[in-house]
Amino acid sequence: MGIMNSTLAVINRDTSGIATVEQAKNWLRVTGNSEDVLIQGIINGAVAYAENYLNRTISNNQYMMSLNHFTELVELRLPPVSEVTKIEYFDGDGAVQQFDVANTRLNIEEGYLSLKQGESWPEDIADEYFPIQIYYTSEGMVIGNQGADIIDAIKLIIGYRYDLRDDPNQRWRKASDNILMQLRLYNYS
Repeated sequence: MGIMNSTLAVINRDTSGIATVEQAKNWLRVTGNSEDVLIQGIINGAVAYAENYLNRTISNNQYMMSLNHFTELVELRLPPVSEVTKIEYFDGDGAVQQFDVANTRLNIEEGYLSLKQGESWPEDIADEYFPIQIYYTSEGMVIGNQGADIIDAIKLIIGYRYDLRDDPNQRWRKASDNILMQLRLYNYS
């Protein structure tokens, strides 16, 4: 089968526990409401940037990860993973099938999904690029001092993106990366 390839789609991102539009407007010293949609977009982008940099979820998100094949240990991206809600795959005839999530074990903190003893992944998988979809929920890691550091980095990102919103050639100041670097989860696979 070779190397497992995957894609990740965010079904829902809830940033309200990290930054609200009102909080961001305070940080940015914005008084009117005309840019609320823009500011919410900047918040969403800042949180997504931080999550991708950290290789961890910091907000409460629902994901769909598509795979090209099953492996003994499936690494779900952007942990911690609180719950796997559904596993679907296309069988050899092209029909959508459900795999029972109850047949799996989940390492919540690291996001690894494996099979319970005596279980096996389906073998009749369609010969398509991404025939497997795993739906899961990740609950953010904004806690303690780490949470304060993450919020500080997100404030910096929001400020940079707001200040440079009209510049198509934005050049990031990397102060936020310096804050986040100590919390980054490195993948060595």
